[in-house]
Amino acid sequence: MLSRSAISRKWTASISRQKLSASISQLQLYNLHQHNPCFVARGQSYNFRTLSTVSADTIRDLAKSKVKFSPTVSRKYEYFQNVEVSPEGVAVIRFDCPKSSVNTISFALKDEAKTLWKSEIESNSDIKAIVFASAKPNMFIAGADIFDIKAIENKQDLVPLIADGLEFFQHMKKKDVPLVAAIDGPALGGGLEWALWCDYRICTDNSKTKLGLPEVKLGLLPGFGGTQNLHKLVGLQAAMDMMLTGKDIRPKKAKKDGPS
Repeated sequence: MLSRSAISRKWTASISRQKLSASISQLQLYNLHQHNPCFVARGQSYNFRTLSTVSADTIRDLAKSKVKFSPTVSRKYEYFQNVEVSPEGVAVIRFDCPKSSVNTISFALKDEAKTLWKSEIESNSDIKAIVFASAKPNMFIAGADIFDIKAIENKQDLVPLIADGLEFFQHMKKKDVPLVAAIDGPALGGGLEWALWCDYRICTDNSKTKLGLPEVKLGLLPGFGGTQNLHKLVGLQAAMDMMLTGKDIRPKKAKKDGPS
């Protein structure tokens, strides 16, 4: 069972990677809602993929030529490892974007997350808690897939796509079980926003673990609930500072800035 050192009353809990893995495997979270929410942070600077000169047509052509993913028993999903459910009813969902050292939230990942949730989580009454983690070392989620955004010529077309993502997160909360983000490595942009929808955030003390909303550096603002969820944990002033400057924070600062 997670100790008080692993689940903090602050917005972040900071633990080692070894303890994080052990915590996920042993997690028993029946009484988590009796605690105040925690938050998470990260550690190494990460450069977003640039908005380069690749045309939308080129991106579409690449997408069409991509070999279609074929699910197998050992790998049901393209962007996630198979869901693991412990005897205590804790489901562990691990992000694992294919052929990449980083995880990013693409439109395809969003759609697959909805499929995974509906088929394995939504109606499963045996699931008592859910942990979101990454299968990649030193990497939670680096942010949204910038190439997806680049490919949308009319930016008004992004509105229903963002609304669809928000509806998924709101639907996820209706499961009414504790949601935990287990963060090792960068949780940036959409990755941090995913963690903000969780009830608890636990992060490692890895030097590469850090949190932030750097979208503003690309002329964007958080679109998956960050503007509504962050200030509830860190206060309006700290939230505005993160959103308007795009600066990153480390686990210890996130823990310090969170609610007492």
